[in-house]
Amino acid sequence: LQTEQELQKTNGTLESQVQERTAELQAANAALEHLATRDPLTGLHNRRSLDARLDEALALDRRYASHNGRVHGLLLIDVDHFKHINDAHGHPAGDAVLRQLAQLLLATVRVSDVAARFGGEEFAVLLPELVGAVDALAAAEKIRQTVESTRFGGVGRVTVSIGVSLASHDDADVRPLIDRADAALYEAKRSGRNTVVLKTAEPSA
Repeated sequence: LQTEQELQKTNGTLESQVQERTAELQAANAALEHLATRDPLTGLHNRRSLDARLDEALALDRRYASHNGRVHGLLLIDVDHFKHINDAHGHPAGDAVLRQLAQLLLATVRVSDVAARFGGEEFAVLLPELVGAVDALAAAEKIRQTVESTRFGGVGRVTVSIGVSLASHDDADVRPLIDRADAALYEAKRSGRNTVVLKTAEPSA
């Protein structure tokens, strides 16, 4: 009986140790996943993670779009005159602007949307399950207005230009969608900044 009790105690200790090690391993894997997919400055998804989500959205569109008529869109967002912010207030202030903007994006977009740092002072938002261009433009305009009405620490007023595009069934991969959004962003900045521009796919012949 004593031997059986000791075995039960030993088994209980081993099970506890296994559960503890499993929890530690899961936490370590989660930390590694976070490091691999998140931008260290803003905490948003990084470019690698965004690309993976765009691939997933394209695959889902191809599988279900004919049934529900939904499509995904992409916003490319650029901080206007960011170089002037860094020059006038210093790079720490510029970093603070990027962090605050990241939090504004998270607070403004839907739970299903994916906000990412695209690079430098550029951000991106993947918009899945859109009815059409009106939804994408409304999301972009909401972000633009929110940023414009927010004070950014010692910097003050900040504005953004936003390029908008929707996925097309003619897109072979995610690159055309990104290119269209980038072209729309360039047009928004060229036309005076603090504005939203939509670029749609050329109709197939």
